Amino acid sequence: SEPVHYRSLPEAAMFIKLQEALERIDKSVTPLPAREIPLADAAGCVTAADIVSPMNIPSFDNSAMDGIALRTADLPGTGPWILPLQETISAGDSAQKTLEHGHAVKIMTGAPLPVGADSILPVEEVEFLNNTAHIQQLPGKGDFIRTLGSDVRSGDLLFPSRTILKPTDTGILAAVGFCTVRVIPRPSIAILSTGSELVPPGEPLIFGQVYNSNITCLEAILRSEGFTDIHCLPPVSDDRTMIAEALAGALRNHQVVISSGGVSMGDRDYIPDVIRDLGGEILFHKVRIKPGKPALLARFRLLSDSWLVGLPGNPVSVVVGYHLYARRVLRKRMHLPPAPKQNMIPLGLELSVTGKRLNLVGVRMQQDGDHMVAIPAVNQTSGKPGSIRGIDGFIRVEPGEILGPGTMVNVEWLPGHHNLDFQEEK
Repeated sequence: SEPVHYRSLPEAAMFIKLQEALERIDKSVTPLPAREIPLADAAGCVTAADIVSPMNIPSFDNSAMDGIALRTADLPGTGPWILPLQETISAGDSAQKTLEHGHAVKIMTGAPLPVGADSILPVEEVEFLNNTAHIQQLPGKGDFIRTLGSDVRSGDLLFPSRTILKPTDTGILAAVGFCTVRVIPRPSIAILSTGSELVPPGEPLIFGQVYNSNITCLEAILRSEGFTDIHCLPPVSDDRTMIAEALAGALRNHQVVISSGGVSMGDRDYIPDVIRDLGGEILFHKVRIKPGKPALLARFRLLSDSWLVGLPGNPVSVVVGYHLYARRVLRKRMHLPPAPKQNMIPLGLELSVTGKRLNLVGVRMQQDGDHMVAIPAVNQTSGKPGSIRGIDGFIRVEPGEILGPGTMVNVEWLPGHHNLDFQEEK
């Protein structure tokens, strides 16, 4: 018999507010299990446990400058002084040297301090002549010496659990000998587009076909957020069996799948039906926003505890859906704060919206005198990717709301745009 289409099921009436959809994500999506990953991949990840230094930095007394190491007691009176040069110590020398009384040693930055030396005189303040050092000014005891453990002590807490590691933090971990670190890792992501009309960019189009721009856009956004384990799957025709096979494979092999197309109420919109075929649980389907109303979120406990963020096929709806839902799911999986970065910015033009749904309107930043203003996208429509050309983020506008120039609006930044140089209005 013909399978029941999702349109005929009671859940088809689900139509929730945006805030409720976001709360369902926050309540239901859990972080991935912690694991060891290479340091180079750890920036932006959350530490899974306290990280304690296993060693001192520096691990030996050393010189902070190129110059000479000396004993200040060997410089009596008011000077000038002449000290014979005992030898040269370079960075990397492993033999522990001892400074003879009444001598100096040439020393390079990072080289071990000889036993008995208590000061470094920079090379710019020394005159070298016939294997002697001529000194005009008395250095201070301890000058330009980096002492053992003066930066980090063995046993120091470097990073508490649940710290978001910055790129510079990985250098600190490497400096104390770590090559891997235990964190909540980035998820493996698959991108799947459905639609018999889709053709990869660059191939010839025939009548009725369109280029698959969504997969390119989603991959670029993901990479701009630091995700690297991204798998762009071939587009799937509007066939229920083919979609089920492609989606099942993606869910088995990846922790998050982002799909575009096939989530609305048309005869060929099979994604909701396929979710049920595969034993998935739909947490929401259809949100009272514009654009992107048909978006859905589904959990698959039996398929590697993976998640599907199903977005509509229209290009603008894909960007909005990623911004609202996919990004939030990914950040929850990484134990990161889920909300996008945002700032209050003055609006540069009048803006009003119609209809009965909350609107997500794209805005781009533009210089206006000594500050930045948010310029709303003109004639933004879900199926017109050109209508959001150059946007930096989105604002939420209630139906019937009229916002005049200068109105402060809350801009939610798209990936890669939240550190734009702008002045916030006070």
